[in-house]
Amino acid sequence: MTRSPALSTSLPRAGLVAALALLLAACGADESPTAAVNANPADPFSGSPVGVAQVPGSTQQVETRIGETTVYAVAMPTTSVPVEVAREHGIERREDLVMLRVSGRRGEVGNLTSVPLKVQATATDLRGQVTTLTMEERPTAGLVDYVGAVDADLPDTLRFDIRVTTPDGASETMQLTREVSAAPGPAGQP
Repeated sequence: MTRSPALSTSLPRAGLVAALALLLAACGADESPTAAVNANPADPFSGSPVGVAQVPGSTQQVETRIGETTVYAVAMPTTSVPVEVAREHGIERREDLVMLRVSGRRGEVGNLTSVPLKVQATATDLRGQVTTLTMEERPTAGLVDYVGAVDADLPDTLRFDIRVTTPDGASETMQLTREVSAAPGPAGQP
C-alpha cells in the first residue's frame, strides 16, 4: 500500500440509464423495513439509490447520524464500478484498488439533499500498515460525495477509520471493514 492512487478530478454526470435501472428495480423492491426504496436517482458507482446504504448494518457499508445529517460510508473494489462510470470519473478499475465513498445527506427518502462535510480517512491493512486517503469532493447525480482510494495487497482486509465533521462543527468517527480478494480465474486457476 505504498502508492497513493489518484482519482481524476473531472466532474461526473449521472446517467439516465442508471436512473431508469433504479426505477425498474424499484418495481419489485423488497418492502421490508431494512430495504430502502428511494426516488432519488441511482448512484452511478453502485446502482443503488443515492445516499442510501444497500445493506444496513453491513461492516462494508455503515451509516451514522450527526444532528439532522445522515452520513453514509461504503468501500468497494473499483472493479465493481461500471466501466462507463469509471471512465467518466477517471477511476482506474483494479481488483487491488479499493474506493471509499462518504456521503452526507439531509431530508426524507426521495427528497435528499447533500450536506457539505470535512472528511478525513485512513485505511489499515492486516499487517497494521496505515494509509491516509485523500478524499475528493465529487458531484454525483445532483448530490455531493467524498471519494478516496487505497491500494490493497490481495487478499486483505482493510479497516477504514473515518472522521466526519459537519458545517456546524459537529463530528463523528465511523469505522468499517472491507475484505478484498482477487476474483477467481477460469476453472482450475486462482
